[in-house]
Amino acid sequence: ASTLVDLGFSYHGVDLSTGMIGKCRQQYAMDQRAKFTVAHAQRLPFPSESFDAVLGLGVLEYVGNLDRAVGEMTRVLRPGGTLVFAMQNRRSPYRMLERWMGTWIEPCP
Repeated sequence: ASTLVDLGFSYHGVDLSTGMIGKCRQQYAMDQRAKFTVAHAQRLPFPSESFDAVLGLGVLEYVGNLDRAVGEMTRVLRPGGTLVFAMQNRRSPYRMLERWMGTWIEPCP
């Protein structure tokens, strides 16, 4: 979120974890361009065509109904918008560092 907000974009983060959303709300409490909502990727609480871009980072491997989650992300995307997904990769430097350290690395400081 910080990079996007620093570049002047508005950011709306969604996570099913109330703890993660709480941490993010606390971190960005002073910035009105960053908002965070507890919600499921299969039922996004936004009107259709709300966003210019939708980033699905580390979410697809956790949803029960992949088609529905992707459909929801597409629904809230404006025509001509950008949809980006990232999947976990066991060979990524991030995941190798996690295994080497023997602990989960929190993605949100």
